[in-house]
Amino acid sequence: AVLAWSHQYQQLAKWSDTIRTLETMSRCGVLSEQQAKLLMDAYRAYRSEAHSLQLQNMPTEVFLPQFADHRQAVIQQWHVFFGN
Repeated sequence: AVLAWSHQYQQLAKWSDTIRTLETMSRCGVLSEQQAKLLMDAYRAYRSEAHSLQLQNMPTEVFLPQFADHRQAVIQQWHVFFGN
């Protein structure tokens, strides 16, 4: 999404981290505030679980049922951005 819109909104290319990029996409109107929040929540949940597993020296593979709602939000946004 950053590549698709950074020519129009140069500030999208300013950040390399996901959260600030999503916040900037919301400020630019590429995402609604609600869409950005859903994606940030999904990202934070996944990263939190992955970090927890890393600290336990476990593989960072997460289980789908735990993230089903977050996954659905990301899939929906993908289709909004890029179609089927």
